[in-house]
Amino acid sequence: MPNCETSRPLRAAIVRSKVFVRCRKGIAAVEFAMIAPIMLTMFIGVTELAQAITAERRMSQVMASIADIVARQQTVSTNLLVGYMNIVTPIMTPYPTSELRMTIASVYAPSAAPTTNLVCWSYQHNTGAVAISSGAASTIPIPADLLAGGGSSVVAVEISYEYTPVIAFVKTFLINNQYRARFYLKPRGASIIQKTDPTTTCN
Repeated sequence: MPNCETSRPLRAAIVRSKVFVRCRKGIAAVEFAMIAPIMLTMFIGVTELAQAITAERRMSQVMASIADIVARQQTVSTNLLVGYMNIVTPIMTPYPTSELRMTIASVYAPSAAPTTNLVCWSYQHNTGAVAISSGAASTIPIPADLLAGGGSSVVAVEISYEYTPVIAFVKTFLINNQYRARFYLKPRGASIIQKTDPTTTCN
């Protein structure tokens, strides 16, 4: 004969285990606890990616706007170029501009050496995006068809920007936050835009 004192607790344990297995209370909370971290990570990633894409587009807008303004001139000065930089902050807002670096250069093909691309003048914003020297060969690559023949020039702008995500780990794991681009535009008012301080004579 089985011991009743032993069998009763055993039967009670079996009954409780069956009730526990059949119980569905709290299952939604358990599922949410398992899914929530994944959903939160996806939400943060998508949000930061959208912000980064917007920042890159505004960087491109700054670059195109500066090139367009410079290309309209016949001559420029350092003060004039500094003034043009005032459009950077309104276009980039609400993104910070401290990491936006830009190099503006007038690159020309001399009449005497039409296959050589030289820098007539350059301007660096926030230390510039690329090292470049007036009178030297251009370190900004220029498409061949833009300077076909001597005595012509192009306004070249190179820009770089480092986007800083709101959530720090996104910078490391989810997106490329370093952006760089170039833009070229032919001058409208003169074949070669000259600089007045110091005076340049590029032809």
